[in-house]
Amino acid sequence: MGKAGKNLDEMLTKINLSLDDVYICNILKYRPPENRNPLPDEIKKHTHYLLKQIEIIKPKVICSLGNYATKFFLS
Repeated sequence: MGKAGKNLDEMLTKINLSLDDVYICNILKYRPPENRNPLPDEIKKHTHYLLKQIEIIKPKVICSLGNYATKFFLS
């Protein structure tokens, strides 16, 4: 959505992929109130969903976009 979505579309185009070729998921399954940053406890409560999605999809590559996703995968 918005500028971030446009940037993602452009990046995918540069590597000859489209949104039909990728699976997109998020750390949280909802937006925090007033679109604030997620709290550590909220992230902890939701990451089991993300890990289950990864287990089911079995991706060849994972590209984390954003601060919280990157921190999750690097911790």
